[in-house]
Amino acid sequence: MTDAFVIETEGHTAGIAVRDGRDLRFFAAESLFWNLDNRRFRNLRAIHATVGAVIAGQRRRDRQTRNTLQRRAAG
Repeated sequence: MTDAFVIETEGHTAGIAVRDGRDLRFFAAESLFWNLDNRRFRNLRAIHATVGAVIAGQRRRDRQTRNTLQRRAAG
C-alpha cells in the first residue's frame, strides 16, 4: 500500500498526504493551504473535499475584492 500521495487540484499542488496509522496527515505545499498543514484526515476523499473548499473560498474572496474595486473605480 502506498504511504504518500501528492494532492493536486485545479492548477494547485496543495501538498502531500502521508499515511499516519489509519489516517492520512496533510503537509501543505502552497500558502493557500497552510491552515490545513499537519491536519489528519480519514481518507483521500476528505482531503480533496477540504482542499476544494479552500479553493472555492479563495475564489469568493477574489470575486468580492474585484467587485469592490470596480465599484470604487466607477464611483
